[in-house]
Amino acid sequence: MGTNNKFQEKALPLEAQAAPVFAICTLDFDQDGKKDLFLGGNISKARLKFGKYDANYGLILKGDGKGGFSSIPQKQAGLRLLGDVRSVLNLGGSLMVGINQQPIKAYKFQNKPRQYH
Repeated sequence: MGTNNKFQEKALPLEAQAAPVFAICTLDFDQDGKKDLFLGGNISKARLKFGKYDANYGLILKGDGKGGFSSIPQKQAGLRLLGDVRSVLNLGGSLMVGINQQPIKAYKFQNKPRQYH
């Protein structure tokens, strides 16, 4: 929010447009005290003539503390979510991720995410 409790439009990095986003949450990925964003999505069962929209493997956007965000490269973030992400919840540094037709997955962040089952 900006001044006077009004929302301000902010541009996101181009990577945020690689696929539809259905799940967003805040986290502190790099423990720098600034809020970062997790974005998940995809559509794998789109109409045949349009094809799949599945270029999002779990995107982390690093916050600068002033409302701006930059994309963390996929290899550095350590996420590789396959499928249609539809929900995400941050539970004290662990991400609980709901992907269509898959069990819920938990990821713990300690500089790089680790997957738990």
